[in-house]
Amino acid sequence: MRSVTLVLSALIGTIAMDAHAQAHRVSLLVFPEVPQNFAVDTVAQRVFVPIRGGHRVAEIALPGELQEVASHALGNEPNRVNLSADGSRLWAALGGSGRVARMNRVGGAVQDFDVSVALGSLETWDVMPGLAGEVYVSASPGASQAFIARLDPATGQATRVADGQVINRMPFFEIDRRAGWLYLGEVGSPFVLRKLDATQSVVPIVLSTTVQFGSIGLALRPDGSQIAINGSAPVLWTSDFGSASATLFGTPIFRADAAELGVFSTGTIAVRETTNYTVTRSVDAFGCGFSQSPQQVSALPRGDGWLMLSGNRLCKVESSDYLHASGF
Repeated sequence: MRSVTLVLSALIGTIAMDAHAQAHRVSLLVFPEVPQNFAVDTVAQRVFVPIRGGHRVAEIALPGELQEVASHALGNEPNRVNLSADGSRLWAALGGSGRVARMNRVGGAVQDFDVSVALGSLETWDVMPGLAGEVYVSASPGASQAFIARLDPATGQATRVADGQVINRMPFFEIDRRAGWLYLGEVGSPFVLRKLDATQSVVPIVLSTTVQFGSIGLALRPDGSQIAINGSAPVLWTSDFGSASATLFGTPIFRADAAELGVFSTGTIAVRETTNYTVTRSVDAFGCGFSQSPQQVSALPRGDGWLMLSGNRLCKVESSDYLHASGF
C-alpha cells in the first residue's frame, strides 16, 4: 500500500547576499520512516527513495510539487539505492538478506543476487554500479565483520575485493566512472576515506586517509579532481587526499552545471565558488523545517535547484524563475 505523504510548499523571500537574488520555492515530502539515501534521475525527473520498513522503493516526480507516483517492490528491507550510469537500472541493497536487487526501469523486471558469502554478512548496506556492468556492495553488521564485494551480474558471481579489509561501519560509495576510481567512506569516528582502483578486477585500495569526524556522505567534483566529505572536513584533492579548502561545516554537494559547491548548514545553503571556496551567495532553506543535518544533498540542473533528505523529510528548493521553465 502506498504510504500517506505530506506535501507542503512555501514561498521563500529573496536572498540579500546575492546581487541577483531570487525568490525560492520549497516543496516538501514527509515519509513514515527515515530513509538512508535517494537516487535521482535528472533527465527523467524522478527520484527513488528506499523505505526499509515498507519493503519498497518510492518513486517521486520532481516537476512542480514533490509527489509519489509509483511504489516498487524490489525485495525486503531496502537500505540504500543507486542508479546505473545510463539510468536504465535501479539497484537496491536488501538489508538482512545478503542480497542486492536490480530493477529494469523499462518494464519493471526485478532480479536479485546473493552476495552474502563475499560480504561475510547478511546485512547488505550500499550498492554502486561500476564501470562496465559490475556492481559494488557493502554491508553493515554492527559488531561482526563485513567486507566489500564485487558482483558480476552476468554470472551472478560475487568476489571479495578492497584487499580483503574489514569495512563494516555503514560503508557507502562514490564513483568516478571516467577515471575508474571507486571511493569508500564509512560512518563512525575516526572516519576513514579510501580510494580504490575499479579498473582492476581485484579493486585494490590505492589511497586512504583518516578524518577526525565521521560522515554519512561524499560529494565528488564533476571533473573528479576533488572530493568533499559530509560533516566537518575540508575538500580534499583526490590525487593525494591533501586539503583543497578550509574546513567546511555542513552537507556539501558540487553543482554539475556551474563551478559551485553548496553546503547546507542550519537552514541555509552557503554557495561557494570552487577556486578559493569563498561564499558567493546564500539560499534560504528554512522552509524545509529540518531538525538535523541532511543525509544527502543533490544539486538539480538549471536554476538554483537543490534536493535534500534530512531525517524523514525530502525537500526541494528551487528558484521561482525556473519553476515552470525547467520542470524542477
